[in-house]
Parts: sequence; structure tokens; C-alpha cells
Amino acid sequence: MGLKPILATADGNIAVDNIADGLARMGVKVVRVGRPEKIQEKLEEVTLDNLLRKKKARVEEQLAQSLERSKEEALEKRISELAQLPVASFAQKLQGLDIGMHTAGTLDELLKHIAAKEAACEESCRDQTLAARPEHVVEAEKRKKKQEERREEQELMHEILQEAEVICAQMITAGGGLLAKLGGFHGVLVDEVAQATELTAIVPIVQRGCERLVLTGDHCQLPPTVQSAE
Repeated sequence: MGLKPILATADGNIAVDNIADGLARMGVKVVRVGRPEKIQEKLEEVTLDNLLRKKKARVEEQLAQSLERSKEEALEKRISELAQLPVASFAQKLQGLDIGMHTAGTLDELLKHIAAKEAACEESCRDQTLAARPEHVVEAEKRKKKQEERREEQELMHEILQEAEVICAQMITAGGGLLAKLGGFHGVLVDEVAQATELTAIVPIVQRGCERLVLTGDHCQLPPTVQSAE
């Protein structure tokens, strides 16, 4: 129907868990949003926190692989450059790095050894430069790094929520800022609505907005949380 993601809510966390559990069993791509301690353990795999941890791990692995490839490419490039050096310059390079001809059995191995030692020297120089920075500079960079990490985390959460078919959250949670960046939803389901007060029920509707609204609940089975004698 092209409605994804749909927002499914209820007044209580157990009701929201039941929705998420049923959808997950059906193979629907569901994300359970909320405080981890309020969510049943069996739903850990579909919680936003767990999905975020997995996505961050994949991103970090991809970055590590990319960095390793960059190092290998830089090393190969340097080996190629060294191979083009005149004999006199090559001998001077060996002397400058305190490398003897006996360190490798072939020219290729010697070139790799030189390139690797140069890279190690450059990395050592960078580490010394970083260690010599004033304390206020270090603290400023730490704050900047934390801000970047928070921004990246927010972007990853936004991606996870956008990719979901159904987002399950308790009514008040659905009205929070976490889902604000998604804009209005095509469809919102409010389950066990007879248990919720009017003010609670309109939170996800007003705060998130929707094109289609479905209210479900059996007032005979689950009486309202607030009753009036009038």
C-alpha cells in the first residue's frame, strides 16, 4: 500500500510489545521504540537500541576495512615510487632509514620493508604531534568528537526508522522528538484505545500527524483507565 512506516501505538508497554511480537513473527520489519527496561526481553532483536548497536558495528567494520584498503593502496603507491628512484637516491634512502641490504632477500621485499618503515615513522611523528597538543585543544577536540558521534548516532537511528515497515511505541514515547524527523505518518494505529485517556490518545496523532487513523479496542474487555461517575 506504500504506507510504510506505519506507527503502531498503545497506552501500555505490554500492548505495544504484543503488537511488535505479532508483527515480528509474521516477518514484518518492525522496530520497537522505547526504554529497554520497559520492553520484554524476547523483543530485544527488534528494539531500536539493539538495531542501532548492530548498525554501528557494521559501519565501524566498513570504516576499518576502508582504512585498511587505503593503507594498502598508499603502501603500493610508495613501493612503485621507490622502484623509480635512481640508485644513488635509493642508497641514500636506505642509509637514512638505517636499513641494510641484508634485511630482505629480494628487491620487492626490500621495497616493501622501506615503505612500511616510512609509514611507521610518519605514524610515530603524528602521535608525537598529537601528544604535544595543549590541554585545552585536546578537550575541545574531545567535545567535537562527542558531538560528531551523537550526530552520527542520530543519523543511524533515523535510517533504521525510515527502513522499518512498522514502528511500535507507547503513545507518549511516540510524541517525543525521536520520531519528529520522520514527519507525518501515512498511517497510525492506536490499539486498546478504550484504556487510554483522550489526552494520551491524541499525543501520537497531533504530534506525529497521519493521513489514515485506525482506533481499536474493546471497551467491554478492557475498561477505560479513567472512569467518570457522571
